[in-house]
Amino acid sequence: YKTLKSFCFPPEIILRYFHIGIIMDKMGIKKSLTIFFSVAILSFIAAASHVLFSYYHQYQNAKMTKDQMQVIYTFTNAIHNLQIERGTTVGYLNKSFGLAKLSTARTNTDKVFKQILMYEKTLKGTSLLSKMNELKSTRNSISNFNLKIPLAVNFYSSLIKNFLSYMSTTSKVVEHPKLRSMLLSLIILEEIKENSGIYRALTSRVFAANNRINISDLGKITSRYDSLNALLSSQAIILNDTRTQMKNDFLNSKEWKFVMSK
Repeated sequence: YKTLKSFCFPPEIILRYFHIGIIMDKMGIKKSLTIFFSVAILSFIAAASHVLFSYYHQYQNAKMTKDQMQVIYTFTNAIHNLQIERGTTVGYLNKSFGLAKLSTARTNTDKVFKQILMYEKTLKGTSLLSKMNELKSTRNSISNFNLKIPLAVNFYSSLIKNFLSYMSTTSKVVEHPKLRSMLLSLIILEEIKENSGIYRALTSRVFAANNRINISDLGKITSRYDSLNALLSSQAIILNDTRTQMKNDFLNSKEWKFVMSK
């Protein structure tokens, strides 16, 4: 007690150790050592459990991230094939070519969809899966010329939008900062690709008609142009020096500026 006091410990600490000393003296050395070792072992187990739990959490997160990246990779393929099928569908409904070419595009889409259905449990209850299930009946209507071009295009565009939305949601739960940034960049690039396709279709239709543009089409084209400019100017896009220069050259090109100057 006097020794502890001489080191200027607070009274409550002194009393605590003083009482523990009395209790342990009564218990004997053997029991005292047993208690000390037991407490030490329990402390070690607790610390080890914390470390193991931390490693397990990292392992689970890495596994989940790997699975998510595999899903997203498959989704990008699905979007690409749906864009091709959408364009081929327009050609078919315009009677520019027969069903054989459209069937080839559909077959390529179906191959990717089979891979996606491996993650059906993950997609269960989502609007994406619901929209995917509508594809068969929509195709039947298209094959029989029972669906007009604008409605067919809107269906494919809506399905692609669902894929992009799911990818965006997935990117938010990725914990690794660099990986999350790269994923966000990929999503933006996919959105640029989608918006570019729609923009091209809108302007091609106007130029092919060779008539004065109406207010409705002008509004759609202007809106799509603004969206593309915003996406292309996004600081979240991660590109190497060569790709960055290509992007800047495109934005500053006479052709890109000419489209909205007339």
